[in-house]
Amino acid sequence: MRKCILLGLSIFLFFGCMETSQEEILTTENLENSGFEFDSFTLRTQGEFYRKQNRERLASMSNLKKKACKMTVKVPSDFVTIQEAVDNVCDGGNVLVSNGVYNERIFIDKPGVKLMGIGNEVHQSGGILILENGNDVTVQNFKINMPPETPGVYIAHADRVTIKNNEIESSPYLRLTGLSIRNSIGSKIQHNKIIGMLIGMSITTGESIGEGFDGVFVNDFVMRDTDISNNVFSGFAVGGIAIGANMSGNSIKNNVLENSTLYRTSANGGILVNFWPESALYQDKFENNDIKNNKLINVQYGLRIDDYCSGNLIMGNQFVGNNYYGVHAGSDLSLSEPNIFKNNNFYDNGVCDVYDKSDLNVYSNNKLECTEGL
Repeated sequence: MRKCILLGLSIFLFFGCMETSQEEILTTENLENSGFEFDSFTLRTQGEFYRKQNRERLASMSNLKKKACKMTVKVPSDFVTIQEAVDNVCDGGNVLVSNGVYNERIFIDKPGVKLMGIGNEVHQSGGILILENGNDVTVQNFKINMPPETPGVYIAHADRVTIKNNEIESSPYLRLTGLSIRNSIGSKIQHNKIIGMLIGMSITTGESIGEGFDGVFVNDFVMRDTDISNNVFSGFAVGGIAIGANMSGNSIKNNVLENSTLYRTSANGGILVNFWPESALYQDKFENNDIKNNKLINVQYGLRIDDYCSGNLIMGNQFVGNNYYGVHAGSDLSLSEPNIFKNNNFYDNGVCDVYDKSDLNVYSNNKLECTEGL
């Protein structure tokens, strides 16, 4: 159902749309003392800024003589920069990047490009942005050091994207999100290490219709068939995987989410589903998804699952040593089907293993010692 909501929100922070000096970059220490807040609207709308950047980049190239595309191009032997190689490879072609340090922002807006690091020391700093027309793109084998103003990898309006075997790190400063995916179907996020972010990975849907933050926000996109598996999210300050999205038929499995660097009373956890206040406003629906065989260790909430979450299967996960709860389940707002919690193991969680105030969720064959609200 198409939902249009006029926005009158104040935006506390917009890393995606401003250059940030080193002095402005947050550290764990000053973040904890600053009363810092952020919202998912920033993540949902920053794509227009990146699209504008790409349009300006393409316009500046319009007078250049174009070369015939090649199916395979190499960096730095064929082209000195990765962006030049991407611009000159054919749709469905291969960009092979040798060991080195590449300080550039990369835009991919053509289908089927395989951007591959060849070697163990392919370092990229500047962010990789996969935009419209970037369907079936692969990014693999890069070590990405986060810039202050963009995610390490950003995907928006591109389907069946594969992000695999990359390391994304922000140390020694905190960046907003290591990997951000929005309005995408059938993408695969596999075997990556994402270390030291505010948010390891953000998942959002929706689109701002109008200029900047004015106008109408439309949230009628449903993400499907996304596979988030075998990744490590470590040292995040707020969330390993933070979701504010319409999602159905997706899988989050075999991931390790561990060692939060900052405990917050309002939001900190391994997997956070619809925890942003805007999720209730936009009526994000997280339905019929699988959360299986993940390890959620030493954070505040292992899994926090809030409003408009229905019919999901949470099975075979380990919730170990979390500061507050292994699972914190919110209200039953728009809960058309119960969420099923099955065969999960809980150990040494600080306050209690499970807190559930829904009255509808179903628990079966879990190993736990303490429950609240059931």
